[in-house]
Amino acid sequence: MARGGGPAVTPGVLAAELGGKVPIPPGTNLALGLHGNLEAFAEAQKAVSVVGAWERKLIGVAVGDAGILKSFFTRITTAFALAGGRIKFNLTALKAGIEGATPWELKQILKSDSLLARTDFYLNGVKLTGKKLEEALKPWR
Repeated sequence: MARGGGPAVTPGVLAAELGGKVPIPPGTNLALGLHGNLEAFAEAQKAVSVVGAWERKLIGVAVGDAGILKSFFTRITTAFALAGGRIKFNLTALKAGIEGATPWELKQILKSDSLLARTDFYLNGVKLTGKKLEEALKPWR
């Protein structure tokens, strides 16, 4: 990933290996969660979803295909981290025992110390910490 800078270059991180055409602006957060309320959550957290990142040409991989998203997940989250952003994960409406892309993303975060350290978890719009966070994450551990 190339870092932009200087008078003629847009600042940020260009995720060229992800097909990005526009640099990820510094401090851009990545929102994850169930699709139904993800865009509203992303907006509330001043973040961008992977679909929003694709629409803005920050990434160019076919994020609508769960298999492709899974294969690029670590690179996508790393690109946003290099740009100084955090992962904002919405746990609202996520049910234990249901499989799919969102529970898979959560499991990837929970088994990676570096991803976990860069992630803030929310439930019903409230950032979780301490015992409330541990209790909310227990079904996926």
